[in-house]
Amino acid sequence: SNVWTMPLDPRTGLGTAPARRLALTPGDQPRVSPDGKWVAFAAYDSSDWSATQHLAIIGADGGAERVVARLKGGIWRIHWAPDGRTIYFVTGRSERPRGRLLRVSVAGGPVDTLGIEFEAGPSPGLSPDGRLLALIEDGSVSNYVVADARGVPVSRFSVGVPGQVGWVWSPAWNGARSLVGNGTYVKNAVRLVDIDNGASREIVPAEFQPEAPFWSPDGKSVATFATSHGRRVLLVVDATNGKRREFTAGVVQTCCVHGESQGLEWSPDGKSIAFQGEYREPLRVIELATGAVRQVGVRATLIGEYRWSSDSRALQYTATTSPLDVFRTIREATLDGNDRVLIDRLPNGAGTAGMRSDTTAVVSSDSGVFMISARTRGWTRLGPQFSPWVASNRQGTTFVMRVFRFRRLE
Repeated sequence: SNVWTMPLDPRTGLGTAPARRLALTPGDQPRVSPDGKWVAFAAYDSSDWSATQHLAIIGADGGAERVVARLKGGIWRIHWAPDGRTIYFVTGRSERPRGRLLRVSVAGGPVDTLGIEFEAGPSPGLSPDGRLLALIEDGSVSNYVVADARGVPVSRFSVGVPGQVGWVWSPAWNGARSLVGNGTYVKNAVRLVDIDNGASREIVPAEFQPEAPFWSPDGKSVATFATSHGRRVLLVVDATNGKRREFTAGVVQTCCVHGESQGLEWSPDGKSIAFQGEYREPLRVIELATGAVRQVGVRATLIGEYRWSSDSRALQYTATTSPLDVFRTIREATLDGNDRVLIDRLPNGAGTAGMRSDTTAVVSSDSGVFMISARTRGWTRLGPQFSPWVASNRQGTTFVMRVFRFRRLE
């Protein structure tokens, strides 16, 4: 596998230069630096996929590859610190089930091994200011440790019920010094955790059978689907005082976050929440101030991914008439009832095809990864092969991806 890059015009989604292989060394897991100027990736020491790896960085525009750290095992879960000066990553060996968290300066120097080991699972999370890390500890699906940048534990807490194993939800930062999580699948309370001392408090009791919690854009409220008086409802909880608001109108009873639904989506202005409707029905939007519910999108179609436009006035979503259809479309529906096709004839059997911004979409297929402009309908080929992973810098001007090369079996 190799790392490729292509510069794009964020206004049109069209390439400003041809796609090219960024590094000569085979590698994967590219991560763009916060300022968009560098790409860190796990480089292989030989062409054999079972080879050891080293951590390397290279300019987003190309140039000489620089080795940051050499190791005797594999590398995964690369994280840039928000200031772009430090990289955190995980290393391990096949015979060693527990991973080690390491830290290295981008400028070079010794690799620091942080004093925390953890089971393979959800990726370690960095707080928005880069000063704290959250990891699953002791192989448990519900026990977490929060450590400072040196790996020294600050607090420990549990967000699940011992003995109950199911889907694991990594804690979500609210942009301050709090985490929210609910450990495993239903029958677990949603808890808010104080990072300073590890103290936690219940904001949605277990009897509500809450699903996955989602922070509001301002980090002041938590939304989750739950069960109340035998009905599935939407709960919005004030993270400061624990006051709960319960919404019942329009909430689908037969769908949950662990099925085909992606859960729910807060609007960027925090005033509304969107979620899937009934089978072959439009999306539903609840206005939190009034509780009013509206349907958004076309009927008699299967809606897949969806996202809010940046102005909170519209939802962009993928749609198809049947899962067996050859093509799908990306549509945009405004809250006042207008609906239009942004991009049509996207291959339905390909990878993710969703809007990455208000104006561009990405589709990954066996013939390559493409960016599509909603304004011009022009296609820009980012890479020559299918890629399950595509990322961009914050400005949307540079994209990197992992590209697989398959060997044909005769």
